[in-house]
Amino acid sequence: MWTPKTNMPRIFVLLSALTLAACSSNGGGDTPVTGGQGGTCIADQLQDRVGGPLLSSSAKPPAQGPFLRVSDLPHPQRILPPGAMITEDMRPDRLNVFIDAVGRITKITCG
Repeated sequence: MWTPKTNMPRIFVLLSALTLAACSSNGGGDTPVTGGQGGTCIADQLQDRVGGPLLSSSAKPPAQGPFLRVSDLPHPQRILPPGAMITEDMRPDRLNVFIDAVGRITKITCG
């Protein structure tokens, strides 16, 4: 059952990530994320980032391993925490980044 008290950490992580999405950063994993050409989704190019954290643009990157910055995500995109309501509108050009309760990327898809 959803209650504000038990879901506050999830809400805080999501709101923090979305708030900082407007900030720009050139960092990201080993290579910068670049948008697809002609409105294409680049989920296949980001599969090596699954398992790493989704970071705000000002967060310190991990010493090793994959990561992805919110500010580096191409548009259109949506960040989906556990239990998020997902619309059924299919947008082949939209990047979907699924995260767990602690902000680790669990899946990256198009749609």
